[in-house]
Amino acid sequence: MRRTALFSLALIASLIATQAVCAETLTDDTVVQLSRAGLSSQTIVAKIEATPSQFDISTDALLWLKRQDVPDEVIAAMVTAASGGALGAASVQSDSADPLAPHAAGLYLLETTGARPAMQRLDPTVADDIKASGALGWILTYGLAPLKVTAVMAGPTARLKTDTRRPEFFFYFNQPGSGFYQHGLGWLRMPGPAPTPDLFALVRFQTVGGSRQLLTQRIHGALSGPGEVNDTHVAFRYAAVSPGVFKVTPQDVLDPGEYAFVYTPQSDGDDAQPHYFDFSVPG
Repeated sequence: MRRTALFSLALIASLIATQAVCAETLTDDTVVQLSRAGLSSQTIVAKIEATPSQFDISTDALLWLKRQDVPDEVIAAMVTAASGGALGAASVQSDSADPLAPHAAGLYLLETTGARPAMQRLDPTVADDIKASGALGWILTYGLAPLKVTAVMAGPTARLKTDTRRPEFFFYFNQPGSGFYQHGLGWLRMPGPAPTPDLFALVRFQTVGGSRQLLTQRIHGALSGPGEVNDTHVAFRYAAVSPGVFKVTPQDVLDPGEYAFVYTPQSDGDDAQPHYFDFSVPG
């Protein structure tokens, strides 16, 4: 009788433990909660690797995660978990200064003056505001006076600062064997099977008060012409380092100021906004 009772208690405890384990399934919402709680990317990635999950990795869902400030490394882990892959060495080596080491897809700034050389990822952002100037004159003159459209970025400076006025960048697209994104930059889909830095423009912002501003369109009549827009563009060159990996450098030494690589998706919806990978060049 006693043995039967002990066996029953053990069985009940086992069932309770099993139910507790099975009850936890990570979702997009729970990952956002972990991120907002202040847990590090490494901790959340480890949790994703160790816990069953049901992630929505549609384009809309990934854009939503980005707007919730979920780090790219965590989003990459979610995509990998949902596709049944493995993160492999890329999650460990994503900041390696070796261009041939696995890196999560993205744009990186090579820093060489710190305690150790490292790649720093440029996080993409979108404009906080779009403003039009000269609208009244454009209307009254039937387009003879130009209408200027300007993108406004919050804050006077970018988070990342270069350690040289001729910085080196590395673009990682569809890196074979990395275990990461397979659509250009993952959540930011790019055309064709083999994207190149030609899809980007390097631009310089004007700092106005507490914001950075960029003239994006100059419209005469119903036509949009380059005009002053080309004055914001900065020439750069690139070379392939390995399949899907490119070294990108400005053609000339950069003046101190605020810059960004800009990519405009060829699609409709929220993800069609220009995405800015911004950085500062100190004086």
